Amino acid sequence: MLVRNLIAFLLLTAGLMSQSSSLPIAINISQETPPEAVKHSEARVIQIPCSKKPTLDDEINLRAQALLRACDQVCSVFQRKEKKVEMRDVLPLTSVQKARWDAKTKRYIVEVKIQGSLKVAAIKLPEGAITGLIVDCRGMGMRPCMSPRILAADGTEIWGNVQADADVVIGHGIAGWAKSEEGLSQAELQKRLGNNPLRIAAIEVEGFSGCNAVLSDEDAETVKRENQRWKFLDKLAVVFLY
Repeated sequence: MLVRNLIAFLLLTAGLMSQSSSLPIAINISQETPPEAVKHSEARVIQIPCSKKPTLDDEINLRAQALLRACDQVCSVFQRKEKKVEMRDVLPLTSVQKARWDAKTKRYIVEVKIQGSLKVAAIKLPEGAITGLIVDCRGMGMRPCMSPRILAADGTEIWGNVQADADVVIGHGIAGWAKSEEGLSQAELQKRLGNNPLRIAAIEVEGFSGCNAVLSDEDAETVKRENQRWKFLDKLAVVFLY
């Protein structure tokens, strides 16, 4: 993060943000088709907590934060909406359109315009690839919540405490929820799970809020092994039956 902030700072102070510039992100891809560019353009409003009116030096740092955060958000949304696609480069950024400090809310509000193209490579998943996880917790008192966790029988966390952007949490949720088998047919859940989800039955539900699904040792190892290979937990491809 320090390196990225430094790069943004140098770009800002050099007056290059009004031109097309890119901050490359390296992603390892084993099987891919030739990259292609996807055009994109949009505006983002970023609010950053700021306890006092920023100085000129503070403003440079805050604007750099806003540009990087806006770019991260746009790329996150892009990856979530596109199927079997991996991002290769961050969108080029243009200059900050407007920026002001709001004394009432104590926030620095920045309007960022982003335009350019993403270089992407389509990934062809082999037949039999695990695309998601269904955890069956019916009859155990599981309740939908903002931050569910999946635990092994000894209490070891398999998945949970996910670091996700606020827009992702609000618009997409950390996990999906269904009350019945029929509920799994919802378009949103089908999109989240993909065409070949792994199905596991929990052995119990624990936690004050009833949000922690506990798996047997064998099933916990299965989930960890398959996720190591297919990374479906990293993509939030999880649905709880409750």
